[in-house]
Amino acid sequence: MRHSPEVQMTEQLLRALIEGCREAIPLEACGVLLGASDDAVLAVHDAVFIPNAAAAPEASFAFEPSAWIAAAFAAQKSRRLVVGFFHSHPASPPLPSDRDLRGWDGFGCHLIIGFRPSEAVRAYKANDDGTWEGLRLSLL
Repeated sequence: MRHSPEVQMTEQLLRALIEGCREAIPLEACGVLLGASDDAVLAVHDAVFIPNAAAAPEASFAFEPSAWIAAAFAAQKSRRLVVGFFHSHPASPPLPSDRDLRGWDGFGCHLIIGFRPSEAVRAYKANDDGTWEGLRLSLL
């Protein structure tokens, strides 16, 4: 039986993600998570914010293409792996929306940072059946 990986990151990195997302309110913030991964642990070492190019950025996100390409090349050049993605929900909890599910290809993990009714962060992965599974998020 295969177990889902635990997502690990420092409290300092999580605080930086939350603050960056808070600064983007009322728009959704988004970006990539960099680190290392195996079957048991998905270790997030860094994150890169990417400008949100969605047509309605207050309710959805889409990576600005040239910034996304630049982030991917920079990660490769520094021998870091993209292990997942993140985005914020400025006016709702950190639960995957239907739009989130349709737009995610299932790669890596996905952090959602929600600000309503209160600040909260959740980690997810996609299952083969199209559902999302919550992952344990541990702070180091």
